Amino acid sequence: MNTLKAKAEEITDSIVMSFRADWEERLRLNTVRAVFRKKGPRSTALRFLYVYAGAPISGLIGRLLVTEYGKVSTAMALKHLNDARLSITEFREYVAEELDICMFKVSEFQPALRPVGCQDLKVKFGFVAPQKFFFLSPSGQVSVDTECGFA
Repeated sequence: MNTLKAKAEEITDSIVMSFRADWEERLRLNTVRAVFRKKGPRSTALRFLYVYAGAPISGLIGRLLVTEYGKVSTAMALKHLNDARLSITEFREYVAEELDICMFKVSEFQPALRPVGCQDLKVKFGFVAPQKFFFLSPSGQVSVDTECGFA
């Protein structure tokens, strides 16, 4: 079975990241230019962030092109709230006591031509939705691009 998740020695420049389902609308409006996470990959050479939307959607719905990635202070992140389409309240609730946060600067949201549900992903690839993120394997990236209609 082709697995989507990369082993340490075969990571690509693409990750699958979970989002709450209510982010789908924000992403489809194509105005999100920054994404914050408490934890992020060690590699800073990222190209795509594939969006897995949680329940009730439960599927891969698109991808974001990563233009820049790194760890920033929460004070610096505050300057990018508009890019992230977050209110100050949402941001403060999310970061809590964190001093640093991972910031992905992204360009356009590319919706999947064929969103792929969790059940199909599980049957075809043994997929388990990430709590945070995982790197795609080279064959996994080809499979996701094909299934979602990016290839």
